[in-house]
Amino acid sequence: MTDGDGSDEPLTMRNLYVAWLLRGREPDTFWRSTFGEVMVMLRAYEFQDELQWMHTSAMMSMWANLHRQKNAKAYEWSDFNPYQSSKQRAKSVKPITPKHENLFAAMAAKLNSNGKE
Repeated sequence: MTDGDGSDEPLTMRNLYVAWLLRGREPDTFWRSTFGEVMVMLRAYEFQDELQWMHTSAMMSMWANLHRQKNAKAYEWSDFNPYQSSKQRAKSVKPITPKHENLFAAMAAKLNSNGKE
């Protein structure tokens, strides 16, 4: 919803209602609540989801660190957390090498030929 959360979805009553139902809430509670109450409850749900992801990502990083190679870089909990910003996650992405570029060029050529070889 476009209320500052970074998504492109417009903030409409329909989208609020769908978000409410997807979070397992009762329809009657939605219609008896004010706009402010609905927004607070949806934010609380998102906050709870983020806290749960912090826990899950901490457990995942611990497991990954237990099974990593001796000289490999240690994983952080943020490596597994979908709520971390794309800037924070982007620094761990390996750059494209000439080997990758050659592979992409070969794939593009294959797609352009529609498999006619």
